[in-house]
Amino acid sequence: LLVSARRRVLRPEALKVLRDHVSQGKPVVGIRTASHAWSLRTGPVPEGFQDWPEWDAQVLGGHYTNHHPAGKVSAVSLPAATSGDMPALLTGLKPFSSTASLYKVSPLESGAAPFLIGQIEGAPPEPVAWTFRRAEGGRSIYTSLGNEDDFQNGGFRRLLINSIYWGSGREIPGTVAEPGPAPDKKIR
Repeated sequence: LLVSARRRVLRPEALKVLRDHVSQGKPVVGIRTASHAWSLRTGPVPEGFQDWPEWDAQVLGGHYTNHHPAGKVSAVSLPAATSGDMPALLTGLKPFSSTASLYKVSPLESGAAPFLIGQIEGAPPEPVAWTFRRAEGGRSIYTSLGNEDDFQNGGFRRLLINSIYWGSGREIPGTVAEPGPAPDKKIR
């Protein structure tokens, strides 16, 4: 399941599909606003809909509280030492930068393993990508990167490829065909 949604509430039958997917231990890949996908910022949930405000902590292993101001470039770095799944997840990745506002997510849930760190001037570093082994045994992977500009970045696109392979339990390939720059049009 690839989630790229922001502040949505769902009909009960649609939310049940998500909850069943997770409870069955199936993989989840989340990008950017997936950390706050199934909850509203303010106001009550409209009648006939349901939210899942614990999604971030329970499914992604995160703790989104807000983001730093837009306009600062984040330096995205790889860890100095690796263990577990990290070496495979870092395949083909090099340090890169992102114009996405840096999310405030620390501390992560127990069981989350960050493998990319973002840093902006004047603020503490924050994890920008991590894996998470969920309570029911499923595996999740999340990145707070993923604004429109990030899709122009080959490093970010490789991160997505690695995440989908890892999430689905497949071996991450050493090389992948680079599709070239993303289209220069907004998809809405």
